[in-house]
Amino acid sequence: MEGLNDTILPLLKNEDVTTVDVAEDIEKVEYQQYEWETAASHSHSHTHGDKTYTHEHSHHEDETSEAHTHSPKNPHVWIDPVKAEEIAHHIKDVLIELDPEHKSDFEENTEQLEKDLQELDKEFEEALKDTNKHSVFVAHPGYTYWAERYDFDEIPITETVSSNEPSQKRMQILIEKAKTENIQYVAFEKSFNIGTAEAFAEEIGAKPVYLNNLESLHETSEKVDYFSLMRENIDSLDKLLNK
Repeated sequence: MEGLNDTILPLLKNEDVTTVDVAEDIEKVEYQQYEWETAASHSHSHTHGDKTYTHEHSHHEDETSEAHTHSPKNPHVWIDPVKAEEIAHHIKDVLIELDPEHKSDFEENTEQLEKDLQELDKEFEEALKDTNKHSVFVAHPGYTYWAERYDFDEIPITETVSSNEPSQKRMQILIEKAKTENIQYVAFEKSFNIGTAEAFAEEIGAKPVYLNNLESLHETSEKVDYFSLMRENIDSLDKLLNK
């Protein structure tokens, strides 16, 4: 999205167009980058529902080092229905400022949108509670906000931010972890064609499942909107975490 901003905003500089960063004041979460390549691994267990999961974490031989490093903020705030409510309210306030005569319309529409987003949040919660698995292996880490909101682990196959090819050591650790957790599906995006992730899925005998973080739209049907795509994502997450 930042790339689009760099391209489009200069073109609008001399036009009579108001641009607003609708996510500017929304709290964002960081990607987490585990030091698979250079670290020895250790594990710990925790309970999720009535099941116990073992997680691989990493540390350098120097025990004072961090288990993982923090990276830039994840920009995909719009996939979280709760944060989408914040975005909607920000847009409403801007529209009222620009067109105060239609204040009541903007408020009414935002109120309905808020109800729809709250219902969507409940659908996510219902589908993702008490899941059989706790890890979602993804080709590209675009779903951190779901992982934070609905309590599962997002495990990227490529490097977290750069999408660089993973090291052989990282791949081996991921393969062992996926086999231990009996992972049957790996999450892909239609807008990304990542050969390493495809090779990873083939190695563990997993099938592809597609998620959509709305960075691009492939469907052309007029019936496709934010809510229909999010409900498709719920179905995909249900398969990733319960099959």
